[in-house]
Amino acid sequence: MAWFKVDDGFYDHPKVSTLPNAAVGLWVKAGSWCGRYETDGVIPATQVRALKGTSSQVSALIRSGLWVQIETDSGAKAYAFRDWNDYQPTREQREKEREEWAEKKRKQRERKEAYQHGRGNVPQGLPEMSPQMSPRGTSRGLPEMSGTPRARYPDPTRPDPSLNGGYGSQPANGSTARDGGAGLPDHIPGQLRGAVARAQQRGVSNTAIAAAIAAWESRPGSKTGGLFRPLLDDAIATEAEQHRARQADAEKQALLAARRNCELCDVNGMLRIGGVLTRCPHDADEVERMRAIADHEDHQPAPRPKPNPHIAAWRRRTRIVDADQPLNAVDATPTDDDWPPQIAAEGG
Repeated sequence: MAWFKVDDGFYDHPKVSTLPNAAVGLWVKAGSWCGRYETDGVIPATQVRALKGTSSQVSALIRSGLWVQIETDSGAKAYAFRDWNDYQPTREQREKEREEWAEKKRKQRERKEAYQHGRGNVPQGLPEMSPQMSPRGTSRGLPEMSGTPRARYPDPTRPDPSLNGGYGSQPANGSTARDGGAGLPDHIPGQLRGAVARAQQRGVSNTAIAAAIAAWESRPGSKTGGLFRPLLDDAIATEAEQHRARQADAEKQALLAARRNCELCDVNGMLRIGGVLTRCPHDADEVERMRAIADHEDHQPAPRPKPNPHIAAWRRRTRIVDADQPLNAVDATPTDDDWPPQIAAEGG
């Protein structure tokens, strides 16, 4: 996934301070589109209209110096971000990063396969040990086994893809690269062969790759290999959503089957324990444990309320004795402090 970076000083830049908010919004949306399709800051005029950009907004961006009007190789009208390469990663840089990351993963797989092959000489009964960990459990300094290549210094404007599994990571719901070419079309367009190979190296399922190839081929007009990446991301997301839906349906069917086969609860999966309606665990031992706890709580005496210290102090001052309390429990002999001043002075 590509990221379009916006500097934290963008909001008060001289080129932006006089722009209407609508033009700024168009600039951000267009930059996001260029980042996704890796066009190096070039966006066709037709795509600007698709983003609901108006001629006045485009004119404002050109006057401010943020955009430049150009023509594509086919003569179509387009706009280019000024100084794109100074602030955004280029397509060539991203391709190089992906190739380096793919090469890194390939070497890691080779080391892992060599390690697993060498375990054939280990006596049975010894625990499995990760190839990244020494016998004492400390890291050997090997590269990470998952995630994406990270820059030497953190980039706060770009989220870390390794937090959610790296570029294009998704559950292996369909056939994967380990299955070879299973699930892939017989013919792969030449523009996509490199991208398909990199996707397989990342562990993307062949099912998602085949769906992205079909979507790419169904697009009308001239197409480039850069269009394949967003289509592949969409296919990965669709496959993951279908996988989650299948899991949810399987869990629902398992719950319904447990209710049908349970003799302890009603059709809604509820049973009454200690006079309280509760959800059935569909396990006889667990139900017995719940009933024992409820019976024990029913036989416990009600807890006595804690005495209020303020009320007790007031009773001592006013010599009020509780009706249930014996008279000798409270010292009823008054002192001089208990009487009003004039009575105490008279001696009672």
